[in-house]
Parts: sequence; C-alpha cells; structure tokens
Amino acid sequence: MNSYDGEPMEDDDSRDEDAAEQRQSAEGLGDWMEDLDFENLIRRYPLSALALAAVGGFVLGRTRGEAVMDALSSFAVGHISEQVNTALGKDVL
Repeated sequence: MNSYDGEPMEDDDSRDEDAAEQRQSAEGLGDWMEDLDFENLIRRYPLSALALAAVGGFVLGRTRGEAVMDALSSFAVGHISEQVNTALGKDVL
C-alpha cells in the first residue's frame, strides 16, 4: 500500500501498459506536429501566436532562465571570439 493515499501500488504489468500508452501518444503527437504548417498558422493568427510565444518565453524564463542565459552567453562569447580572431587573422582568443 502507498502510505500517503491508502491505495495499493500499481503492479509491473500496469506500469508497462501505461508506458506503452504514453509512447503511443507521444508518437501520435509527433506525427500530428509534423503535419502542421506553422507558417500558415502564424499568418492566420498573428496575435494568438505572439501571445503564445510571450507566455512560453515567460514560463521558460521562470523555470530555466539561468540555463538559457548560460547557453546564450556561451554562444555570444564563442561568436565574438571567432569574429575577433578572423579580424586579426590569427587565433588570439
């Protein structure tokens, strides 16, 4: 029994069935996403797309903000180093 809700724990067969069902759902979602024409959707619903992007960016920033900033700063440093090295004609940075 689970100590927190009094219900019996799921057996292995039930967990395997749940995992197979989740994989099938994920595959179906992947197929559905491939069929979407995002450019057309954005052209037809620009305000909704902008609102969705804003909410997604806010949530991403709140949950993974530090990791995103680390990745962006690493990218910027690499790009700037490459530009400086190209401008000087040798590897300085």
